[in-house]
Amino acid sequence: WTERLLDEAAGHCHQLPAVKALGETAAKGLADGDFGKQWLGKFYPSYLEQLKSSNAGAFEFLKMARAIREHLEDSDLTEQSLNAAAEHAESHFHYAYIADQVSRWGDPDRADALYEKAAAVCTDGKALKELVQVMRNAGVAEDRQRAIYSNGDAIADTWKKLRWVEGIMGLFGDNEWSKSAYEKLQSSFTEEESRRLFQRSRDSQLNKQKFY
Repeated sequence: WTERLLDEAAGHCHQLPAVKALGETAAKGLADGDFGKQWLGKFYPSYLEQLKSSNAGAFEFLKMARAIREHLEDSDLTEQSLNAAAEHAESHFHYAYIADQVSRWGDPDRADALYEKAAAVCTDGKALKELVQVMRNAGVAEDRQRAIYSNGDAIADTWKKLRWVEGIMGLFGDNEWSKSAYEKLQSSFTEEESRRLFQRSRDSQLNKQKFY
C-alpha cells in the first residue's frame, strides 16, 4: 500500500518543489528506508526524463541534481542532471551557479571550466562584473576572479570596454591594472566630447586608489 500511495502522490507532482518534497519523504520519512530508496530509483529517473522532454531550464536541472544527490545518492543520475543543466545554460549566471555547485561537490577543475564558459557568454563589463561578484560570494580565490574578469580585455565596443575598465578599481582596487587598461584604451577616443568623457572616467576611477 505504501508503494501505491507514493505512486498516487507522484501522479500529482507536476512541479519540481513537489517532486523534491515527495523525494524527501521517500528517502527519509518511511520506516522502510531501503524501500524508499528503491522507489526513488524509479521516480527520480522518470521525472528527469520528463524535464528533458519539457522546456526546463538550467536551474531546474541543477536543483534536480541536488535532490538526486541528497535523496538517492546516485552519482550517475546526478551527473546526468548536471550535464543537462550545463547543456541548457544560457547565461553567465547559469554557468556560474553550476560551477559553484560542482566545486562544493569536490570538482574544482570542472568548476574552473564552467567559469570560463560563463565568461565566454559575457558580452560587456556589466556581465563580467556580475560574474565576478557571484564567484566572490562563492569563495573563489581572487586570482581566479581576476583571470575571469580579464576576459573583458577582448571587448570590441569602445564604450562597453570603458565600462569594463571602470570595474577594475571597484572590484579589485588595483590602481596599476586600472591605469594600464585606461592607457591602452585612450587612443580609441578621438572626438573631443568622447575624450572628455574618457578623461572624466579615468580621473574618477584612479582617484579611488586612496580608499584601498
